[in-house]
Parts: sequence; structure tokens; C-alpha cells
Amino acid sequence: MQTYVEHGRGSRRTWRQLAELPDGAIYLVPNERMAGHCRQLLRNMGRDPRVVRFATIENFHRFVGARAPAFDRDHVFDDRPWSTRDQEVTDFLRLTVTPYY
Repeated sequence: MQTYVEHGRGSRRTWRQLAELPDGAIYLVPNERMAGHCRQLLRNMGRDPRVVRFATIENFHRFVGARAPAFDRDHVFDDRPWSTRDQEVTDFLRLTVTPYY
């Protein structure tokens, strides 16, 4: 028997991740192009695209000392063999972003 396993493209995983994020959350994506795609997804679901802040591998340093109710990273990091850089950025953001509820 074959089990259905969701894979990245077309599975709406990013949509679900964004839908679950509260306003003010930080979402880690690989690059600015993906951030633009995510902003469009937020528009499509009727949310203001500015309610989620997007960190990338290039701009993550801008979030030092930021406050956010939640932090998540796009599933694409779990689906592809990225360098250790994405894990370093994830760890950095978890250490430097102050959570609030």
C-alpha cells in the first residue's frame, strides 16, 4: 500500500504555515523571491502582506533584538539538502528574537 506523502511544490504547505502565523511573526525563507511569493499568498488569503516579516539568508541580521509572537521557517528547508547556513540562521534568529505573547 502506498502512503501519500506531501512534497513541497503544489501541496499548499507554505499556505498553511502562513495561515497559522499570527500578525507580527517572523518567517524565514531562502530568498527575497520566495518572500514575494509568500506576500502574494497572504494577499490571496485576505491578509495584509505586511503582517508577517520575512527573514532571508541574506537579511537575517536585521532582526537582532526584534520582538515577535512567533517564528517559523518555510518547509522548503526541510525538503531540500541546503547548506548548514539555513540552520545557522535559524539558530541565530531563535537566540536573538525576543518572543512575546
